[in-house]
Amino acid sequence: MKLDKNKKLDIKEILKDLENYRPRRKAWHWREGVGKKELHSFEYREVSDGLKNSVPLPAAKYFDNIDPQPDCVITTEIASGRFEDDIRRMRMAAWHGADHMMVIRTAGQSHFDSLLEGTPEGVGGVPITRKQVIFYHIKS
Repeated sequence: MKLDKNKKLDIKEILKDLENYRPRRKAWHWREGVGKKELHSFEYREVSDGLKNSVPLPAAKYFDNIDPQPDCVITTEIASGRFEDDIRRMRMAAWHGADHMMVIRTAGQSHFDSLLEGTPEGVGGVPITRKQVIFYHIKS
């Protein structure tokens, strides 16, 4: 299936032969850090090169549309609907190296929309760090 960014996805085409799908990649390809990088009048560390088709955050229009990309951050969204399952999945995500976790408690919540980067536009979710999950595990 050839994707065109200006054309809507064909759902029937996506679901075709789904039972035979096998991923082509064997493992993660981490972003490659570039060390220090200057964008606008800011100096960033632990960043990678910018993405080709990236869309900056809404607040970026006030900063010359900068769009710094982290060197490697794994964000996991957990939304099973059952608190007991969420705890198990949080531990599993922390064990596998997730940097950010979002636990969705209601149907109205959605992705963080960059709240973790400190912008005011973030909505929904509950931020949980690996330290909190490990601490919970030690106490219980």
